[in-house]
Amino acid sequence: MNGVFIFGGKRYSPGNSDLLCKCNLEGFPSKALYVSPKGAFFTVEESDISGKTEYSDFELIDRETAKKFMDENPEGVEEEVYKKIFGEPEEG
Repeated sequence: MNGVFIFGGKRYSPGNSDLLCKCNLEGFPSKALYVSPKGAFFTVEESDISGKTEYSDFELIDRETAKKFMDENPEGVEEEVYKKIFGEPEEG
């Protein structure tokens, strides 16, 4: 896939969105969580094929599911994007 997904009459593109979190799946590919310019959260699977990223398995998710995805993959959270969307995280 070229990285553009049309769902519910709206366009979603990882290339126009901020990467919020990325995790490696068992083997290959990886799964990434993005937030669109209008604040919608979505996940896609990403594969690197001959140096080009291919996207598949688009899923639009809600804010709570996005937080759960990050909690399950804390090593992949992009802190600056997190702060932009959710604010400064509290010290643990």
